[in-house]
Amino acid sequence: MYQPLDKKREELVNGLRDPEPEELVDLEEYKTPTEEKEVAELDVERLRSEKGFPEFWLKAIENDSVVTPFVQPQDRPILAYLTNVKTELMDFYVSLDVCKLG
Repeated sequence: MYQPLDKKREELVNGLRDPEPEELVDLEEYKTPTEEKEVAELDVERLRSEKGFPEFWLKAIENDSVVTPFVQPQDRPILAYLTNVKTELMDFYVSLDVCKLG
């Protein structure tokens, strides 16, 4: 179901292709004051020379409130090298017949 989107994300993150104009959106309304400062301090020339989004998955994981508590300081340098992350949703259920209360 998400395979086309996953493939596009992987290509963009790893610099295998440039984004199409329609894929770019104006994110100004979503920026926080901290992000505004970070954007002002960016080395634009360095960014133009880089392909893809370095450390994309490390940043994504660090911004995920569910996963971040499990990341140790020694994990960060390794996570910076991730090029793709996939998840698989699993259906599961709990049978109340197995649990006898009382």
